[in-house]
Amino acid sequence: MESGREYLRLEHTDDVNAVAYSKSGKFVVTASADGTARVWETQRGTEFTRMTHPTGVEAVAVSPDGVHAITIGGNTASLWEMTNQRELKFFNFAAFAVSPDNKHFVGASGRATATVYEIASGDKDRSVNHTGDIGDILFAPDGRWVATSDGYTVKVWDITSESKVYELAHYRNLWRITFSPDGKLLATASSPRDGYCLVRIWDWADEKEISQFKVPGEPGSIMFSEYSNYLALTAFTSEANLGFLTAWLFEATSGQEIKHILLHGGERALLYNLTDERLLALKSVPTSFPKEQDDIIMVHFPPSSSVSPDGRYRLIASKDALRVEQIATGKEVFQIDHEPEIVEAVFSPDGRFLVTLSWSFYISDNRYVRFWLWQPQDLIEEACSRVVQNLTRSEWVAYIGKDIPYHATCPNLPIPEE
Repeated sequence: MESGREYLRLEHTDDVNAVAYSKSGKFVVTASADGTARVWETQRGTEFTRMTHPTGVEAVAVSPDGVHAITIGGNTASLWEMTNQRELKFFNFAAFAVSPDNKHFVGASGRATATVYEIASGDKDRSVNHTGDIGDILFAPDGRWVATSDGYTVKVWDITSESKVYELAHYRNLWRITFSPDGKLLATASSPRDGYCLVRIWDWADEKEISQFKVPGEPGSIMFSEYSNYLALTAFTSEANLGFLTAWLFEATSGQEIKHILLHGGERALLYNLTDERLLALKSVPTSFPKEQDDIIMVHFPPSSSVSPDGRYRLIASKDALRVEQIATGKEVFQIDHEPEIVEAVFSPDGRFLVTLSWSFYISDNRYVRFWLWQPQDLIEEACSRVVQNLTRSEWVAYIGKDIPYHATCPNLPIPEE
């Protein structure tokens, strides 16, 4: 059943690339290609302040105290005091990553040196050196460990202490790295040699490779399944028998291929798991315009931010629709069509709103962040705030029907006489 209503829309003058909430949920920060990160008051949708970046803003994070924000664009990052638009520090980084809890960020400014900073203060903590230029930085899901890559070697280290640095030698030019959801495994994928990309999966704490395999072409996106048992990746190739883009699924510990599928123009790979690893599947789905790094999407085990704050509901975003289902039963409780294509969808911190970011190659409507009411009581309260009386009994029969007994939908409003 389709329900829901767009509650408010936040607008930039160019594409919106990212959204971040303050911990309290009172403010939301949007990052845009127009060179600004704007702070909005959530309930009214009014702009509170804005932070101007020298380039388009690709990502934004808000510190847990809600006072500071970090904006990222191009090879630069800025640390802000949000309330007065004051830029506290400016950084030039070749690579950059923010911890999942938004307390720290790691940047490689000295090319071969990665340094941890606190978002709340901008103070430096620990640094780790590489022998080559650092091109990739990735936090583990727990936010404590971070992986840095110089193209041939990955180092995994603890941002909170001067403990051991774990070192994994890939020996081929690295293009992609990713942690498993449980943080115990790390996958590395190299640039192609002799037409093949080498993928290696590591137990990084033991500095031990547990499997490796090759796929033809250049690696695209790469990710583990929910329970870390499988690895999915895409590869770009010109081989006539494979097609331009191929998606692969491997068993992580053995490196055994489970399945591969061809993705043609306007398709993505959909990796999903209903309730059990035995139901894991990989299939192609239509999409309006595939973008690099967006060719695999996960449904039924989305990021934790796609689970409602009370843990009862899961938000599922497909190409052109939003659905909310009960986690315990799998029952759909909300569905609405959405245009243009959804690239990100999350619950607000209080669970009241669904927040969507869209993208389309064909529609110039990427400047908005949309907030949707989805729970029946919120929809009723919103409707009641816009009318002066309840339905008459004849209107009830016309719009609701005879099967549901008449009652005052808005308890604080009068019931009109016929």
